[in-house]
Amino acid sequence: MQETNLKIGVFGENIACKYLKKNGYKIIAKNFKVKNFGEIDIIAKDKQDGAIVFFEVKTLKKSDFLKPEDNFSKFKFKKMARIINIYLASHQNISYWRADLLSITLCKNKKVATIKHFKNVNFY
Repeated sequence: MQETNLKIGVFGENIACKYLKKNGYKIIAKNFKVKNFGEIDIIAKDKQDGAIVFFEVKTLKKSDFLKPEDNFSKFKFKKMARIINIYLASHQNISYWRADLLSITLCKNKKVATIKHFKNVNFY
């Protein structure tokens, strides 16, 4: 029986959180939802430069045809940007922020994952 996309996504977000903590990020929120707009997968603080970072996490099982980052579209970025603006409006003390993408490819046994971190993603 195949796993649902939701289960794979949650698994990928857990891997992402471990990766971020290991690489100097402090997790502020997971699955920050805004009704009628969507959600940001992870919000974290980069301890290195103090930036608040909004993460989109894309996870796929290993494929010969697709990479997880192929699922990050201009539409998804615009949706993410709207949610970021709502978050920033309610947290006015944030002076430095960025949007990043984490692409996670799972091997068949899910014991090994390849993670690509794309910083400052945008479609403008």
